[in-house]
Amino acid sequence: MVNSQGKKEAIKPGLLSHFTFDVNSSSFASDDWVVCGRFGRPHGVHGEVRLWGYNNHTELLKEGMFLYCGKHPKHPNSSVLPASHRLTVEKVRSDNKGLLLGFKELKTREQAQELNHFAWLSTRSEFPPLAEDEFYLLDLIGAQGLAVDPKYDQDTLSPEVIESAISIGKLTSLLEAGAGEVLIFESKAYGEVMVPNQEPFVLLIDLEQNRVILRAIPGLLEGGL
Repeated sequence: MVNSQGKKEAIKPGLLSHFTFDVNSSSFASDDWVVCGRFGRPHGVHGEVRLWGYNNHTELLKEGMFLYCGKHPKHPNSSVLPASHRLTVEKVRSDNKGLLLGFKELKTREQAQELNHFAWLSTRSEFPPLAEDEFYLLDLIGAQGLAVDPKYDQDTLSPEVIESAISIGKLTSLLEAGAGEVLIFESKAYGEVMVPNQEPFVLLIDLEQNRVILRAIPGLLEGGL
């Protein structure tokens, strides 16, 4: 790096380099890691940072816990790398946009900035058990989005109707909104399509076939079906 006087300066390592995490020497060495959210920009000047969680009501976030983070995969089909850093959660709160986190190790806006675009990572072993008819929304990442004519509903949806559905791409991320979750699909044909995870938009979530069937309500897709 060259300063304003034209002199070379050593490049200082980022703050997060002080909080690296060696997964191979931990109890998580053989676990599968999953992405639970993505960090955004700092909030305020005291080290808080925005967290775009897949579930803002998650039971995984608690004050005093260790939070693991690392590189966010660029594509839903990309492998999730093990956590590379570990921080201590000092504060968890929410506003009208979502979650805000404060960490024991981060006290300034500049420090919190280093988390921007990092993934919040957890292992399956940390997840609470599910009831038989429940599933985690993050398990939908990578699912195929299939749009059917809006004249169909849950009563009239059939295998033949699904067979004629139009692909709107793969589910790349989730967004927690005030009224519930928003599913975000991406494709070359339709670009980014944001679909509320509720009726009358979503007709069927099929985990076995890894697909989400939705109604192409007017305005949802540019140019329609």
